[in-house]
Amino acid sequence: MATPTSPAVLDGSLLTLRRLRAYRAAATRRFPALDHRLVDTWSLRDHDALALSLLLEVCPGPVVVLEVGTFIGVAAFHFAGHANVTRVIIVDPNLTVAEAVNARRHRMAVHVESGPLNELRVLDVTRTLLDEFDEQRGKIQLVQGVLAREYGAGANAVNPVSVPSPPEMNGTRLIAFVDALHTKAGVHATLGAIFDAHPRALVLLDDCRFTWGPFVQAGVAEFLEQAKDAYRFQLLADLNPSLGSCQLGMVYNEKQRDEAAELLARFAASFTRRLDPIALLAREDQLSSRIRSLLDELAEVRQEVAALGDRCSAAHRALEESQQQALALGDRSSAAHRALEASQQQALASQLALRESQQQALALQLALRESQQQALALQLALRESQQQALALQLALREVYRSRSWRVTKPVRALGGLVRRIAGGWGGRQA
Repeated sequence: MATPTSPAVLDGSLLTLRRLRAYRAAATRRFPALDHRLVDTWSLRDHDALALSLLLEVCPGPVVVLEVGTFIGVAAFHFAGHANVTRVIIVDPNLTVAEAVNARRHRMAVHVESGPLNELRVLDVTRTLLDEFDEQRGKIQLVQGVLAREYGAGANAVNPVSVPSPPEMNGTRLIAFVDALHTKAGVHATLGAIFDAHPRALVLLDDCRFTWGPFVQAGVAEFLEQAKDAYRFQLLADLNPSLGSCQLGMVYNEKQRDEAAELLARFAASFTRRLDPIALLAREDQLSSRIRSLLDELAEVRQEVAALGDRCSAAHRALEESQQQALALGDRSSAAHRALEASQQQALASQLALRESQQQALALQLALRESQQQALALQLALRESQQQALALQLALREVYRSRSWRVTKPVRALGGLVRRIAGGWGGRQA
């Protein structure tokens, strides 16, 4: 048989991880409201999935997996892809995705507001996703319910579901994977329900360390105390330093101590410091998270660049409009300049005409002055003539009044008669 660190097993592990990522990608594609960060946070982690694969590799015989509590079926899909697993039973109360997330918000600082996730139920999402994977779907059975009433307290609590008993298993090993309510009472009640029905089952618990570790281990401790050391608990991270990132724990029957110790020893021996798939995967997870973070940042930058592009386009259009307006203003300015030049030319012509008119007016004024002077000279000559005529009249009047004029009056009358007679005679001769 190939060892867990052989190339064949490592190639199988890579294939398993590719299948898991394809399943998660299908979840975010079929249900866009399921953000990939939400899926990665709440579903089975890759390094824990690899640890489970290697544990199943060293576990003899066919296995039936009972998964108690699921998010969107990632763990069940992973178990169903393993050759040693013949059947996977998912038991879950079928909460909505929002209810499943918000139930742990006080520890995870994640809260889902009202929206599509309040309509999606975890088993319905799982059933839809499995339709894309025929091989795994044929092994998986979905059961709505709980193994212990403490899981769903209240009037609407779902009735407990029975755990397959050893006679029902027909010699097949039962491995229970518990990822249900992370409370002391919930873990205790779930362990009690499993071992009451199947005392020789192997129970793997998720989230036994870090954020939820104190709550899960408190429930385990209370169960072990009440069972009076009939069961044992083992953190897988304590088996080998290479498993430091693993959050899984195992509870098994004291009567199976030797078998469980051999199984865990073979599991721990499958890791070396030089070739540590878990450590490599943990590092890959860190790098993948960083890559996703960078991709998210890149998407934001692209959005900002697109927004800047829109703003640049708007600014370019505004610049073109401004240039067109400036061109129009330039045309108007040129027209105004031409109009101004024409007005200046007209003003210059008007000034020249005005100057010519002024010169003509000056000439007329000079001519008028000369005419006035001539008129004045004529007036003076007329006055002088009038004065002479008056003097002549006075002289004539003096002549008429003189004695000689009166004495010579008969002579003048005789002379006039002679001139008339002489005139008349001359006319007849002619």
